[in-house]
Amino acid sequence: GAHLNCFGDAHVLLKRAAFEAVGGYTEDFGLGLEDWELYANLALRAAAERRARAEAADEVSGAQGAAQTVRATMPPVHHLVIPCPLYWYRLSTGGGMLARQHADSPEARAQRLADRLRSMRPYVEHTWGGARVD
Repeated sequence: GAHLNCFGDAHVLLKRAAFEAVGGYTEDFGLGLEDWELYANLALRAAAERRARAEAADEVSGAQGAAQTVRATMPPVHHLVIPCPLYWYRLSTGGGMLARQHADSPEARAQRLADRLRSMRPYVEHTWGGARVD
């Protein structure tokens, strides 16, 4: 997810608890790739949950006690990527993300960079201990 979109596109089915556990979508006016940012937050949250479960299992005697300890502090977030198209939609070169992705003006390149940096934000925040990057 950090260098390549392995998550898919903006169409997703989520449990509300998972969506809220990672803070939902950020609201940065004029930027795209909020879906990649959300998916990265979900993936990082799931990885943190797995690490916490493993550490708790080492510290608490018995697997049942470890699972109960982690469950009390971190609600589970699971994700699954389905690696095939489940729908088809029409693309238009006249507007939206597709037009912006293929334009070659300095403004379009700057916009693509800003969008990409937004999708990197969860990884930066995760790497530097939860420091918010705005």
